[in-house]
Amino acid sequence: MLKPLVLAALAAASSAALADAKGTLACGTAKVEAKSFGAVYVPAKKLLSLVFFREAVSDADMDPVLANKFKMLHFPDRAPKGPGGDKAGDFKATAKRSAILFQLEGTLSKDGTVGIGDMGYSFLIHRCDKIDRTVTYPMAERAAKMKAGVPAMTVELKPGGKAVVTIKGSQDADPKDKGSTKVTWDLQGSGTVRVYE
Repeated sequence: MLKPLVLAALAAASSAALADAKGTLACGTAKVEAKSFGAVYVPAKKLLSLVFFREAVSDADMDPVLANKFKMLHFPDRAPKGPGGDKAGDFKATAKRSAILFQLEGTLSKDGTVGIGDMGYSFLIHRCDKIDRTVTYPMAERAAKMKAGVPAMTVELKPGGKAVVTIKGSQDADPKDKGSTKVTWDLQGSGTVRVYE
């Protein structure tokens, strides 16, 4: 029988695996807390995606969710090679994708360890409801606004590499959309990188 001290340590380790995200996405007056974080890199496309979840998602559940995300976008004809790739496309992975809260995606100009300055075309996506909405910036201002909105980012582009990011910003309500509200975010995440090929 495990001693109480050991059980407490195991519980702490288990919660630490999920306590890799903090901060909120505020949609009008409603606030949603980020509870999990995952990082994905696709070398063939030089594409990096940093993903925050609104639920506490274990590594075992997150693997097929992120593999499924990239199957839909980049590997429609086959399962991606990487963590959970063999389960991409199944019902559980598809349903769990609704837990995604916020994403930073972009193409990279180099390998190794990268920061926001190494991202070429990049964009932010938030999900206040069930719809993905892209944060748009004028092309001439995009690079400066992305650097200002991502004050800290370090990602090691290798399986199991470390990813750390802080993202802050806001998007005003669209005056042409009556259902639109102002959205603000202040998020911090850290975790390991999953690589798919």
